[in-house]
Amino acid sequence: MDLAVLNAGLFLLVIASLAPAALYVIGKIKDPFHPLLFVGTLSYFIAAHRLVVNQKTHFLLLPEDAYAAYVWVALLAVLGVYWGWRLGRSRVVKQYSLSYWQSEFQISYLLLAAMTCTMIGIVICFLIRSDQIVIASATHGMGYVADLKLLWITGAILWVQIFILCPQYRSIASLMFFASLIPPIERFLSYGQRGDTFRVAVILELFYLMRAKRPSKAVFITAAVILGLVLGTLERTRAIVNSGDAKNRFEAISKVIPSFFAQADTIPDTGGEDVFGAAAMRTVQDTGTYGYGRSLTIGLVGRFLPRKFFPDKDAWTTFHGGYDATMIQSATGLTISGGAACSGFAESFLELSWFSPIIWVGIGYLYRKLWDRALAGDLRFQGFMVGFSIAILYGISQALIVAEVNIIYVLLPLFLIYRVAHTRSEVHLLPAPA
Repeated sequence: MDLAVLNAGLFLLVIASLAPAALYVIGKIKDPFHPLLFVGTLSYFIAAHRLVVNQKTHFLLLPEDAYAAYVWVALLAVLGVYWGWRLGRSRVVKQYSLSYWQSEFQISYLLLAAMTCTMIGIVICFLIRSDQIVIASATHGMGYVADLKLLWITGAILWVQIFILCPQYRSIASLMFFASLIPPIERFLSYGQRGDTFRVAVILELFYLMRAKRPSKAVFITAAVILGLVLGTLERTRAIVNSGDAKNRFEAISKVIPSFFAQADTIPDTGGEDVFGAAAMRTVQDTGTYGYGRSLTIGLVGRFLPRKFFPDKDAWTTFHGGYDATMIQSATGLTISGGAACSGFAESFLELSWFSPIIWVGIGYLYRKLWDRALAGDLRFQGFMVGFSIAILYGISQALIVAEVNIIYVLLPLFLIYRVAHTRSEVHLLPAPA
């Protein structure tokens, strides 16, 4: 019975998550950057793919009903995003021309902000690389300072917008845009970081949003397949680069890509989103230690408390029992790999149990509002769209609290920068379409 429930949920999840991709292929969805296409495809790879290709060995770690709960929570989350998207449709949206923003933004402010964000991101990145930030975090409990490295994203978004808005600054914008990519390139080459690689891909979307153009279907699908293969196998390159079996990251990728298509018969890593997510959910179900939304609210504030002055800081960051190694061991018998993430689907359940789809309805609603304004030519919301997509990437693949951190360090600076640089005149508005 448990296996039937799991497979039924898995079947529906595959259909729901891949439906936008199918609609794009047959031409029902025209825009390749449609947010539901992104959310659906990402959800498939996070919540369904491993259980589709490697189901039997998962049962060596946890029983069928544990995975069934995880799959059904993911399905309800995906459907919640779709429903929120429908609810968030804007009836009337002001249309903006590019010339409006060229005349209404004080470019000197954008240049200064972009330069500042880029330099902070690069400096923090290399301080982390030299362990200076790590040492300071361990000593003073201010690990959140390391999050300032995310400002390279804000800088990259601004450089793209400056490049489009100001032809006279395109040389410096191009140079500084590539400079802002130093942190993700360094992480790609040294570690095989998947998140930063995907962030760069999302930022490139901004060139098309601002120009109101789109790549052809053939170009987009080819690029998406290549990106999917790279991201799907990048984690496996770390071991062979470290062992010397591959000279560099690119050679390692070419060696591991065939494994993406092979059905694995090895026991999954306990740090995988599906295993960790299912184990964490089982733990809070058995113990009743739900967070009731506190980890996403009070916990976000607690993250910024210096441990030097708040030695019990951890008590103010995580309020559910899904991350407690002792409780997980007692409830499931598993020891979770270090640095693992349970996925945003599971985390929302750890907070609100079966009421968790409420969170995803809100995400879908907000995504639609941002998308409608971005398509209307609002430069600010085009930047917000890219930043929010990056946040959702982490919200689905890692944890909702990580999405909130991305919003704080990417969208909040963008909001403040736009607020200062925009003169807020309304003289160049185009009439809204009938």
